[in-house]
Amino acid sequence: MKQTLTALMVLSLLLSGCQKEEEEPEKIKVIQVVKKIEVNKKYDPLTFIRDTNGNGYFISVAQDDINNTQLGTYSITFLVETGDRERSEEITYQIEVADTTRPQITCSGSISIEKGKEFVLEEYATATDNYDGDITREITVEGELDTNTAGTYPLVLSVTDSSGNEDKKNITIYVEESD
Repeated sequence: MKQTLTALMVLSLLLSGCQKEEEEPEKIKVIQVVKKIEVNKKYDPLTFIRDTNGNGYFISVAQDDINNTQLGTYSITFLVETGDRERSEEITYQIEVADTTRPQITCSGSISIEKGKEFVLEEYATATDNYDGDITREITVEGELDTNTAGTYPLVLSVTDSSGNEDKKNITIYVEESD
């Protein structure tokens, strides 16, 4: 009996060592590929995230708090499910809404004015920005202009939006004698 008991114990130990341990499921692996979007631009949130190994994950947006009309940092949460839909995980990323687009100065490259007339910049140039709108009044002028002396005057128009993006435009003013 003692031998039988010993044999059963050995057999039990051997069999318990043969039992397959339950494997821990592989972690869902995705990466954030977009961290910044341009203010006032449409976006597709599913382009912000990518399956790192082509595992066939199903990815959907669980919550989108992004306000693409206001500068700032916002959260977006994705639901990532395995291809067999047996496991899922919510993953949250931060997205910055930024203004990286420079404003645009619209102005002819050459302007002729009559000698003695006042030069009013707003009559010839405008500046617009994708976030700030009309910023014509923010245009600065570099160079010298004497409307009382006929001649050619090169000027540089500059404008900077509230995000620090800048545009410059070289123009030439021709002050001409009146007929």
